[in-house]
Amino acid sequence: MSKVTAPGGTIPQAGAVPFRTLDDGSVEVLLITNSNGKWIVPKGGIDEGHTARQTAHIECLEEAGVRGILLTSELGHYSYTKAEGSHRVQLFALRVTEILSSWPENKRRKRQWLTVKDAASRVEFDDLSRVISRVTSVA
Repeated sequence: MSKVTAPGGTIPQAGAVPFRTLDDGSVEVLLITNSNGKWIVPKGGIDEGHTARQTAHIECLEEAGVRGILLTSELGHYSYTKAEGSHRVQLFALRVTEILSSWPENKRRKRQWLTVKDAASRVEFDDLSRVISRVTSVA
């Protein structure tokens, strides 16, 4: 399947900030590692014929092994550059309803539940950190 490319060459991606609310009312965010071992949220390129929301669901299942309910509006976005070009990642909040013990990329990635504050400080991109911090306002 081919990926969507936006005008100007920016590569649109989509993903989610998976979260859960504990019995005491506190919120935890699920982070995963990328191929370099850095902590990120599940995200990926948008395949032709898929929406950003569909992509967010797919990436959460494939990369993090979670299923859930996407909240209605975009939580935020961040941008980064790699060898293949500039990427803009649209993120949604995903209220986790199911945690799988085995998933497509479980051999390639680690995952960890963290407080919102710890998750926001663990990621590399400042804009991603700000988006993660917003999850408590929608949880």
